[in-house]
Amino acid sequence: MIRSTLQGRTLALSLLVFIVCGQAASQIERPSTSFAAIAKRVEPAVVSIDTKSKIVEPQARATPAPGASDDIMEFFRRQMQQRPVYGVGSGFLVDKTGYIVTNAHVVSNAANITVKLDTGEQFQAKIVGADEETDVAVLKIDARRELPFLKFGSSAKAEVGDWVLAVGSPFGLAKSVTAGIISQKQRETQYASAFQKFIQTDAAINPGNSGGALVDASGAVIGINTAIAGFGGSGAQGGSIGLGFAIPIDAAREIGEELIATGNAVHAALGVNAQTVTDGERDGAQVNNVEPGSPAASAGLQEEDVIIGIGDREIRSSEELVVAIDAYDPGDTITIEFVRGTGSQTVQAVLGQA
Repeated sequence: MIRSTLQGRTLALSLLVFIVCGQAASQIERPSTSFAAIAKRVEPAVVSIDTKSKIVEPQARATPAPGASDDIMEFFRRQMQQRPVYGVGSGFLVDKTGYIVTNAHVVSNAANITVKLDTGEQFQAKIVGADEETDVAVLKIDARRELPFLKFGSSAKAEVGDWVLAVGSPFGLAKSVTAGIISQKQRETQYASAFQKFIQTDAAINPGNSGGALVDASGAVIGINTAIAGFGGSGAQGGSIGLGFAIPIDAAREIGEELIATGNAVHAALGVNAQTVTDGERDGAQVNNVEPGSPAASAGLQEEDVIIGIGDREIRSSEELVVAIDAYDPGDTITIEFVRGTGSQTVQAVLGQA
């Protein structure tokens, strides 16, 4: 009888513990795997861009012999101008007054640019400035009201493996959102200029995504979706196979501000090719090669030197080196701190123009 009572009490206690623990467990909020909140916050500031190119005269062709089978078609071909080319792309608002960042190649040779907002409203846009070297352009629309805009994140602080969303209008399909991770940073490709070291991502990027926003898990923009490697080629060819490239926002932001201020972007040059290195104690940009006759050569920089400072700015990566140099004008004198062997040194260099 006593054993039975004890067993009953033990069972009751176990049930009580189970119920209490069950209630506690049900109250624990599980982490969400949905990006819905980020998408809702970002989408209103991402725009679709439709362009119509300038009409150009067709190239002259050899005159066919009289009586040739295609002489009539050639006659009509010469009478007609080449039809304008229509294109689609993406962009995103960066302030409430209507400034939009996109790719320079999206609006290249455009005679007419139409921007469509998340609300469905359409506006004619003007090009404030475009820089082919970095493939960054700034547009302006006049909505006569305050507009939603994206906040800037830091591409330098983003890490490989971080979640990202690519937002834009692939194939003209507005408000498309794809998710992935940062696959690599400071990626050089055969399509890049000297000023471009891309963020690589497996978030699906397709033709029409160019100029759209790559945002982090907080909704802050860390890159401009720019290029793909896909079936049938790159750029506007083929489709995504998980190799997408975005311009880091740290570099693009400075270019954008310069375009807004002056309409042009002038690039200073040091004359080195560098890569990011870390030895566990001090990160920097290691010089791979020095261009003969360049400011770097005149200053005495050598291969394998690790640049760790430009002026009062710490350099922890090759991306930060590009951004730091691009903040100066050609002709400016800068102080370079670098490590050679076991010691650090400083030299001065007069920057050239890219």
